[in-house]
Amino acid sequence: MADATSSKNIIFHKNQIVLREGQSNPTAYMVKRGSVTIYRIVNNRRVVLGVIKPGQFFGEASLLTGEPFHANAEADDYTELIPFDAPLLHGLLLKSPVPLQRLLRHLLERVKVLEKAIQDQPTNNRVLGVCQVLHLLHLASEQGQPKKRSNADPVEFSSTDTHRAIRNILLISQLELELILERLAKLGLIAISDVKQSRYEKNIFGELQKTGEQVRDRMISLCNPQTFLSTARNLAVSDPDPNSPFTKELEYIDIHAFAQLVDASPEMVYRKIGNQEVPEELFFLCKTQAQAWAREMGENFFKKIKRKRLKLEELETVDDIVMVDDTTLQEAFPLLGFHKLGILYSAAQPETRDKILANLSRKMAKVIHDEGRDKKFSDTEVADVEHELMELIKQRKGQSPGKGA
Repeated sequence: MADATSSKNIIFHKNQIVLREGQSNPTAYMVKRGSVTIYRIVNNRRVVLGVIKPGQFFGEASLLTGEPFHANAEADDYTELIPFDAPLLHGLLLKSPVPLQRLLRHLLERVKVLEKAIQDQPTNNRVLGVCQVLHLLHLASEQGQPKKRSNADPVEFSSTDTHRAIRNILLISQLELELILERLAKLGLIAISDVKQSRYEKNIFGELQKTGEQVRDRMISLCNPQTFLSTARNLAVSDPDPNSPFTKELEYIDIHAFAQLVDASPEMVYRKIGNQEVPEELFFLCKTQAQAWAREMGENFFKKIKRKRLKLEELETVDDIVMVDDTTLQEAFPLLGFHKLGILYSAAQPETRDKILANLSRKMAKVIHDEGRDKKFSDTEVADVEHELMELIKQRKGQSPGKGA
């Protein structure tokens, strides 16, 4: 939502949508500060119609004609707009000379003609469009099944391939697609199953141990292929509004705005993401910008993680000790004792656990592994032991704040 600073001016922040395509438009705007990009989505491509600079108007055509706004208007940065409603705009026009009024009407007609040249005609109902693509994928997968397959066995196809195929055909966002598939699953039209893969880690003796499972992919199948399309058409008739609830555009915010929303620091949000505590479906990348940035960073950028060297005063949690040298840890760990090391081990990430065990004797490592592997301790207990360990590390280092750990 925009921030109203007065009865006249309205503030929009970077990448905020001012007007959406197809939206009824009771207001036109003049840009006082910043700029606004007018664009349309045509065949999954962003087509820029123009950039509105300070002193220029947009939205006046749909306001005067009563037709929905023809495109999307997005603030390029911090932007201040002056709104004009219909009575005010009509009043200004009536005060202008008659030839100028006729010229304006002529220009509006010309703009409408030009807009038709880039009109896109997406499906009227995206739910039905998704169902039609799912049915085609089912038929294609059915052709590739073994001839001896039982008719009772479902025909499954990859969720990853499904997402790619649907987004190549339909003008739809990733989250919109997820919501539609989730709804179809709840209605019993499709079934979604997880394909899991075991995850292994080496213990202190170098042996591989199964530590859990992760979802490698998801498989989709039609619950009743014979009646699937007819049921989908009935669903489209019962929910004909193409703008609800799946086709509404989303309001995107960056990490800093999200941090303000949850009253946290951006650094804490990044740490939560790194610890996989935040669902990955909350985060999206702009494909064009991401590809350009990845090319700029080079193909080796994602092959290795560059560790940030922490200062002593920046050490906070047990997972920060991966930045501390082994000699210091070997001096500090025995001072904590078995129980407190078990508490730290229980709260640590896999990489940190390996670091802890590697700096203990084999016998002590086994005790700590058994003590903290499956136990849960309160946040207060963990925080107290973390604080004690950090103080021991700082004492062992014998360095003043500001020097590297």
